[in-house]
Amino acid sequence: MKKKKEKNIISRSKLRTSPRSKTRTSFEKFLNKKRVYRNKLKKASPKQKKKLLQDTDKDGLSDYEEKNIYHTDPLNPDTDNDGMKDGEEVRKNRNPLGKGTLKDLFIPHHKNNYQPHILSKKRIFYHSVGAVITKLIILFFLFVYCL
Repeated sequence: MKKKKEKNIISRSKLRTSPRSKTRTSFEKFLNKKRVYRNKLKKASPKQKKKLLQDTDKDGLSDYEEKNIYHTDPLNPDTDNDGMKDGEEVRKNRNPLGKGTLKDLFIPHHKNNYQPHILSKKRIFYHSVGAVITKLIILFFLFVYCL
């Protein structure tokens, strides 16, 4: 019995450390944020619950969920302007920030041609260029102020 448990633990740790796509870890982070929110709700006092459940735009998602989990606009009931409220999109497993489902953003599968939207070439290029430009600006200021 103990050997089987040890094997399961080893196989799980191998999964975590094996070279996987970054989208899987992004999805795990997303699920963890949802878990943290549920735990906060369970432990919260009635006053804190009211604050956590506050929904300014009346779309079905609390302001906390919009800011910290789904990254939608807590003041706009339809962040992507597709005619469906953000809360309704989440309940239907759709992406409240654009087209597709939440699964399409994070997990490679046959419906998104094994290329999640979060790792699209345009996004990677944009963030890479942004990082390089930021580093160049920092280097420029270091050289100007050090001389």
